Amino acid sequence: MQKITLILPIFNGEKYISRCIDSVLNQTYKNFELIIINDGSTDKSLNIIKKYAKKDNRIKIINKKNEGVSIARNIGIENSTGDFITFIDADDYLETDALETMINLASKYKVEIVRTSYVLEANNKFVYEKKLNYSGKITLNKNYRDIFINDILNQNFGSYLWLLLIKKDFIIKNKIFFEKELYVFQDLDYYINLFKHLTNIYFSNKVTYHYYKNELGSKNYKNTERNILSNINLANKLKEKLSNKYEKEINSLAVVMILPALYYSYKNDKEMTKTIYYNLLDNVMFMNLINNLPETLNKRLIINIVGIKLIKNYSKFSTFKVLYFSSFRFFEILKIIKNKILKKH
Repeated sequence: MQKITLILPIFNGEKYISRCIDSVLNQTYKNFELIIINDGSTDKSLNIIKKYAKKDNRIKIINKKNEGVSIARNIGIENSTGDFITFIDADDYLETDALETMINLASKYKVEIVRTSYVLEANNKFVYEKKLNYSGKITLNKNYRDIFINDILNQNFGSYLWLLLIKKDFIIKNKIFFEKELYVFQDLDYYINLFKHLTNIYFSNKVTYHYYKNELGSKNYKNTERNILSNINLANKLKEKLSNKYEKEINSLAVVMILPALYYSYKNDKEMTKTIYYNLLDNVMFMNLINNLPETLNKRLIINIVGIKLIKNYSKFSTFKVLYFSSFRFFEILKIIKNKILKKH
């Protein structure tokens, strides 16, 4: 029977960690190890996970200083003893047959990765069930690989790590680890690295995971500037990895990531956000992103900054993006960036 390693980083997750661990221990598939990396928690998280570890020897705890989820996940991979690896976040939980479903599909179809589906919850209520655009086993040739990478960059394909069951040998052979200097959107970068090397995958619409959405954007606004610079860094790394083949898509993705962060920062601390804006205007890499967007996104950006409610030509963009961009018409400070952009048109 093949062994599965679940990697669970935690930082101040006392509110939901018991629900998360219980969902793992209640799995119908029993041959697993749960590696919990306590990333410098200052609440009661460590005490809670220690109690669980005393009762079940499949739980391993690694206690470390706070360095971020990327380093924590790498430590989990390095200390894993399973044949397959999957990830879980501290505020989420699994369906009871999640591991059994994924390992059976991996064994039956002899694939490097299995990807399943999830339910989104917020405030302890069901929001929606996310289905996939793909199904069954797919062998990746160059054309398929390009399609997948394009979908990931355009956010048509959610880059959720916790939906994947990955062969450990595949990770080690291709040296697929997390970028230590990335503070946000590490999952997306990891997906790109996976699909660059992937030869086969199985897609299933079976729900295995419950993704619990906390209040969006509010708790990390003090790290806004650090996270924005991390996004710019990610964009440059992706361009290098993909040989600038998807430059405009990557620029578009970076802006879609950056502007919501600024929005929530502005809601919480206007003066701090103004300082961040001025710093960005002096950032060559950021202005390069702004000035080299796809034409349709440039128009979208301008329309919303100026404050026009009517959004034309949005068929290529998801409702999620439209809602994000439309919220920016309330930003008087965005006139600074508006003037910079309009000079180019």
